[in-house]
Amino acid sequence: MARGFVKILEALIASIIILSSVSYFINIREGKSMWSEKITQIEAYDALAVLDKTGALQKAIWSNNVSLTASDGLIKKMFRPMTDFSLEVDGLPKPIIYVGCLCNNEETERLRNMLLPGSSPKIDYFLLDGRPIQIRINTTDLSDLENIDLLFSFSKSEYENNKDRIEQFLRNNGGVVLLDNITEADLSYLNNIGFGLNWSSSLSQEKNSFWSQSPDKLSYRISKYFSKVPFRVNTNFGVGTFYIGGNSYDIETHINATTEWVEFPAGSDINYTEGELFNIGDWTIEVTRINANITDEGYNSVDLTIKDRNFNFSIPVAADANQITKDNKTILYNINSAVKVNYDVYKGGGRTAWVSWYPANYSDMNQLLKSIILWTSGEKFVFYSPSFKKTEYKTKPKTYNKVTRLIIEKQPYEVNLYIWNVFF
Repeated sequence: MARGFVKILEALIASIIILSSVSYFINIREGKSMWSEKITQIEAYDALAVLDKTGALQKAIWSNNVSLTASDGLIKKMFRPMTDFSLEVDGLPKPIIYVGCLCNNEETERLRNMLLPGSSPKIDYFLLDGRPIQIRINTTDLSDLENIDLLFSFSKSEYENNKDRIEQFLRNNGGVVLLDNITEADLSYLNNIGFGLNWSSSLSQEKNSFWSQSPDKLSYRISKYFSKVPFRVNTNFGVGTFYIGGNSYDIETHINATTEWVEFPAGSDINYTEGELFNIGDWTIEVTRINANITDEGYNSVDLTIKDRNFNFSIPVAADANQITKDNKTILYNINSAVKVNYDVYKGGGRTAWVSWYPANYSDMNQLLKSIILWTSGEKFVFYSPSFKKTEYKTKPKTYNKVTRLIIEKQPYEVNLYIWNVFF
């Protein structure tokens, strides 16, 4: 029996030796566990779902309140200590749009007065569906475009000899707007930087309207912005003047101990408060915001919004100019295009817009220009990142998990949550 036990022991030892020898020739790899990443991804899905269902996420984005997502905010508390994240919004205008005007100082001031006349630091924004939007305009050149969302010019010549710089700006998802009359000879260099314009043999006309109200057309989207964004009337001297359809109208702002109101027409003793409507011909005008507070004297103004998406614009006809064919990227048209945009100019990046020249005091066209700027500046922004850097590649590491949630609210948009381990 002892001999049998020895035989068994010898067999076991031999088996161990054989297995050890075989394992020397076989490369056994230890697989990396994906459980940590999956848990992180599930946490991200849950966080977005909770914030969406409670309305906290929409409230933060609509009020531009980044405190929800800051290091001590609600989202951070939903994750494990050694994780970090960034939030990006796709489908809404940026809360602050930085415009670089390729202009002299006089032209830069003209653009400010077209978009936000009579603005003080307290009222340097307008409301889009109740969401504050700022357009910050500064004179610039093409040497430093890092902190600019949109390039603007009143002169086509500013774009003629700067193709390389403008192309790079568009590749980085920048926007370019030109407000000027153009001729057939201008198309070659404008199309070289992505405007996508073609010449028509037909003469343009003065009356213009939005090209299409079909949801698959860009004119539909921009006309929605148009019906919601205001133009501003400076009432610093008691009575302010605005222009609709080329005709001038006067309005006054007033204030007492309890309320602010406007009188329209000025001197008529017909009063309106914020949110009320009045008519000019066939068009409906909303009193969007009144700034008549005497503690901010010198900056009185009223924001008015033309609500009609079938509005007719009057744009002066320039001889032998602006004969641009219309297509699916046309925004305003008569026989030809009067406003035309382009998008995904360079491999999915960059937007351009051409607007035919009009007098700077045309309030209806200034309301449209503001809408064009909202779209052309990109409709995508970083809502929060731990580094608070502007450009996307600086807001997250190379390795991360991404989850997306579609928010159906006043305007559909996506929220992208990027989450990663701090030590990756």
